[in-house]
Amino acid sequence: QELNMNALIHEVVDRVNASYHHNHKCDLSIADPLIKHVDPMMSESIITNLVDNAHTYAVADTPIEIVAN
Repeated sequence: QELNMNALIHEVVDRVNASYHHNHKCDLSIADPLIKHVDPMMSESIITNLVDNAHTYAVADTPIEIVAN
């Protein structure tokens, strides 16, 4: 299925950020538009896992950089 990854990544980052109390700033650099033919549910699961792991294992008060193109 054709999916706007830009919108999905922003949505996932916002949701995951809201669930953490750490002071990690997420710096996003995403190509616009970023349209890919992918499985939407699998893509959301993968991105959620990556962002969640970044929050979990990053040193406190350090930025998290997310790049997609």
